[in-house]
Amino acid sequence: MNKVLLSLVIGCISQSALSNDFNNDFNDGLAWEEESMLGEELPMVLTASRLKQPKAEVPASITVITAKHIKLWGVRTLPELMKFVPGMFVGHGDDTNNTSVAYHTSNPNTMRRLQVLIDGRSVYKSAISTVIWDDVGLAIEDIDRIEVTRGPNAAVYGANSYLGVINILTKHPEDSQGSRVSWRKGNKGTQDVYFRHGLSFDTTSLRISGSVKADEGFDGEDSTGSDDLRDGRKHGFINAYVNHQLDDSSTLDMQMGYKSGKTEIRQIDFDQTPPDKITTNGYAYGRWKKEFSAEHQSHLQAYWQKEERKQSQDVRIPTLVFEKNMILLHENNPEWATVFIGIPQLYNQPGISGIVDNLQDGTVYSPSEVMAIAKAATKRDISISQQDLDLTKVVLDGIPDLNNNFDEYINGNANTDLSEQRIDIEWQDTMRWSDALRTVSGLSYRQDSAYSRTYFNGAVSNDTWRAFLNAEYHVGSWLTLNGGGMYEYETYNKSAFSPRLAANFLINPQQSIRLVASQAVRSPDLLEAQPEFIVKVSNLTNNYLGLNEADFYQQKVVDKDEKSLKPERITSYELGYFVAGDLVGVYTEFDLKVFNEEMRDMISDPITLQASHISNDNEADVKGAEFQLSSRLNSQHSLWMTYSYLDITSKYVGNRLSDEEIKRVEKLEKRLSSTQSTVISWMYNSGSWSASLSYFNQDRETINKPYERFQLNIMKPFVIAGLNAEVSYYVQHNRKPDSALSYGNQVYSSPNVYYGQLAIEF
Repeated sequence: MNKVLLSLVIGCISQSALSNDFNNDFNDGLAWEEESMLGEELPMVLTASRLKQPKAEVPASITVITAKHIKLWGVRTLPELMKFVPGMFVGHGDDTNNTSVAYHTSNPNTMRRLQVLIDGRSVYKSAISTVIWDDVGLAIEDIDRIEVTRGPNAAVYGANSYLGVINILTKHPEDSQGSRVSWRKGNKGTQDVYFRHGLSFDTTSLRISGSVKADEGFDGEDSTGSDDLRDGRKHGFINAYVNHQLDDSSTLDMQMGYKSGKTEIRQIDFDQTPPDKITTNGYAYGRWKKEFSAEHQSHLQAYWQKEERKQSQDVRIPTLVFEKNMILLHENNPEWATVFIGIPQLYNQPGISGIVDNLQDGTVYSPSEVMAIAKAATKRDISISQQDLDLTKVVLDGIPDLNNNFDEYINGNANTDLSEQRIDIEWQDTMRWSDALRTVSGLSYRQDSAYSRTYFNGAVSNDTWRAFLNAEYHVGSWLTLNGGGMYEYETYNKSAFSPRLAANFLINPQQSIRLVASQAVRSPDLLEAQPEFIVKVSNLTNNYLGLNEADFYQQKVVDKDEKSLKPERITSYELGYFVAGDLVGVYTEFDLKVFNEEMRDMISDPITLQASHISNDNEADVKGAEFQLSSRLNSQHSLWMTYSYLDITSKYVGNRLSDEEIKRVEKLEKRLSSTQSTVISWMYNSGSWSASLSYFNQDRETINKPYERFQLNIMKPFVIAGLNAEVSYYVQHNRKPDSALSYGNQVYSSPNVYYGQLAIEF
């Protein structure tokens, strides 16, 4: 059905658009689409090339979500908005309790292949590459528009703009005058508060806003109707945005913010208390913009941001994990070392103590015999060599009084505290050289630094220098060429050049066929580039080793002179078609994309203590097609529709993993994706009330857990005591409530999630 729908939509729109007569006049000063969700003038975007361009001339596939969309849909988080973007998938990490957003394909446990910008400031973390959505101190009510570049865009925004860019543009302070407060409450522990106040004086405008959000997360697969999974969260922030008109040709924007919150993390393995994350962060941002003439404009921007994460837990753990020779055993065979550490818990079971005693006494066991014993205990195929058995005997020889001490457990405290800081300075220059040629170029410097006793055994930093140039050239009225790239030099990673070339063949000013070829990289983060990941456990209770503090046997360490991981690489080819105009009297925008993406040197697993091998030995090829359609049916009704088809081939090309591990890794890159996904949203706004009804469908063939849901949002404005007010009700109905989001515990005990909201302006 979805493929038939795709064919019908393409056929109808292309035939209608070809018959329309459009005005060829275009100039760079056209305004944004502000009067309606679909402007009758040429629809414009900025993110794809850093040049303000009509969508028909943009060198990429772009999805634009406006403030009006956000209000009508009624969602409360940024990841929920991304579900409306074709080819974008939203999941959830297993142990990190962080929402993951991926375009086409990625590991659901970490979001590290999308760049996320807020007014030009990157919130992509560099110490452990990801975006933690709970730590983004931004109210969804303050967003003016979101431009999502669907495809590599490192030519414009640098490394880590690997699969795409989510560019969030907030409302100008002049558009946020007066005060607004709102309160939202619903099931699943949902309770949010938001406030905003804006004012202007002389040539300066100011907006101050803040919010507190809380919910209980998923209920868990064993829930009997209540929240039985520890994955709640509560976060709050306050932001300020100042705009000052210096003179007729220059402006100064300043922003600052502070955020604090707590994210619950469930206990695993040896945890005795929950390892909840308590996070604080702050930032300061400034941009000076100068218009030298109608043809020449520049800006200088700089920002500083810092984050402190506190995460500690009490643990109960076998003394055996601190044996110094366990480190050697783990380096030699991580899987066998992990199984061996679990034996103290089983030591008193029949037969187990005898096997341990025999290993220490030198009784001959062949590797195959021990492998059979290990498989019977763990249900896993584990490869064991004679060298592994020899190292095991060395470990056992270090334990005095084996019978009394082998199964000894002790208590202690561990933490994974982390501090991150970023300083970024950028100069950008935009120039129109002629009616046919425009360029945007720039230089930037960024310093990323981090401190953690656990992850880095101290402080680390990485400096990045960048230079970029992008050019747009009109070959008459029928062809627009875009080309350029970015060169990056880093302290710890190899230098990289990311190019992009695009040709847009204009059938008319609002209809084009585009060809795009681009390359991008994702640089290893600070932990991947120079890990010294060693968990220290302190305040140990009495033990046979006589230790008060010791290092856990699982470690990830790279010599200071060794660069073990290369940047991930992607080469993307795209054939696209865009049209905007009247279709049987209905204004419609339609974009179709057919693509082929070749991803190489992929690092599928994040660096964790449990990961057996971290390498660039993974590849993925993604082929497919996707479209998005926006129609204003009449002055009150509009329609939003997207569809995506993906054919993903994931492959491990190394030689260090077992067959079982290879299957896991190859599945991991596809776990979040769906072969086919569809979104249909109807929106209504009469002025006296408004509503939206949306439908989501994903087959999720890789994990065999199809996703299907409806969501409804209804809003009613009214006046109370002379004040403008609004009440709204949102409900989300999951048609497959037993189908977990990414992992088994990520389910709700009921199919419905709902909340109501009251807002007052004065």
